[in-house]
Amino acid sequence: METRIKETGEILVDRFAVVQVGYAVFGTGDSKDSAISDAHEWADFKDTDLVEWYDANDGDMVVVQASRRLCDKVKAVGGNVMFDIVDGVADLDD
Repeated sequence: METRIKETGEILVDRFAVVQVGYAVFGTGDSKDSAISDAHEWADFKDTDLVEWYDANDGDMVVVQASRRLCDKVKAVGGNVMFDIVDGVADLDD
C-alpha cells in the first residue's frame, strides 16, 4: 500500500509509527504490530489505549502510517521530533 502526502508528494511505503498526539513519536516499524512493540519499550500504555487518529486529541496515543524520513529521523535522534499527521500519515513538520 502506498500513500502520498499532498504537500510534498513523498511516497510512503508500509511504515508505521505510534505517536502521542502533540508530543512525541514512541515507536516505529514496518507494520502496526512492530511499531506498537517498539513503542512499548519507551512508553507505558495498553494497546486498548490506542485511538483512531481522526478521533484523537492532544495526548492520545495513535498508530498511523508514517513517512520513511520520519522513521529514519526517530531512529537517529529519538522520538522528540516535530511531526504532523496529515490524512492519517505522520511526517516531519518542517
